[in-house]
Amino acid sequence: MSSVEDFAARSVRIEDTPPPFREALLHRVDDRENIRHLIHSPAFATGKFRGLASLLCVTDKRWLIVLCEKDGSTTVGESTYDSILLVELTIILLYGQLKIDFEFKGEVRSTALQFNTVMKRDYLRAIQEVLTAFGGDEGEREKRDLRNSPILRDWPLKFRNMSILYAPENSSLLDGVQWTEVYGLFTGNCHRLRRCC
Repeated sequence: MSSVEDFAARSVRIEDTPPPFREALLHRVDDRENIRHLIHSPAFATGKFRGLASLLCVTDKRWLIVLCEKDGSTTVGESTYDSILLVELTIILLYGQLKIDFEFKGEVRSTALQFNTVMKRDYLRAIQEVLTAFGGDEGEREKRDLRNSPILRDWPLKFRNMSILYAPENSSLLDGVQWTEVYGLFTGNCHRLRRCC
């Protein structure tokens, strides 16, 4: 049983976001930043799970995640793109959760938000920009076509398509992994996952 009444909504300006997110962002984002994505997800519950209301803000310089606690207070996680350590894509695709590990003042921190998977496409667009910015300035490199990658050639169609669709722009896949528990016993091939760069 789900208590979802409202779905996530996109905004163009900080002033269009609901309180208390608006106030939290107005103190942190200045006029010199170009806002690319503002996505607000209201609180929702499914079974015994309850997701907090949240807002994802992606600018040309950094990302911010604002969570609204049950008491109405807000918690903000933020970092520049060069401070990102890990963005977990599997949980975005399967569970509707965005989790980012990042470095802040010499410490490793992590922040996560839950979103209703009905609005997954908006979140995926925002994360695509985060991953592209995380990869650095790739403007000088020619656009890569992962469809002809020999690494992906023998992968199941669903995994191949997801890899092509969500890889950062102008990135190249260096290596990959196939676990027989996930992939099945149809092939003996096993690859290691190194990274996308």
